[in-house]
Amino acid sequence: MKTLPDVPLYPPDFTPGTHLTKERLDELEVMEDDFLWLEDRKIAVVVLKNNEMRLAWNELEKGRFCNDYFTPVIMTVVNHIS
Repeated sequence: MKTLPDVPLYPPDFTPGTHLTKERLDELEVMEDDFLWLEDRKIAVVVLKNNEMRLAWNELEKGRFCNDYFTPVIMTVVNHIS
């Protein structure tokens, strides 16, 4: 926990990072959901921005473990129904 970046109690409004842009944040719809209070949603955005270089938006940005060391895992998924 000592190595994690600080998260402010009163987070500022979003400013785009190098990887987490306004458009990408809008795709996640974090700020649209009223389940959390506004300040809690802002904290979630700060955490996402602190870890923005670990997010993949397409197949080219996705990392993989070497198949020599780890066998690929295939996960079964079920389409979400709205």
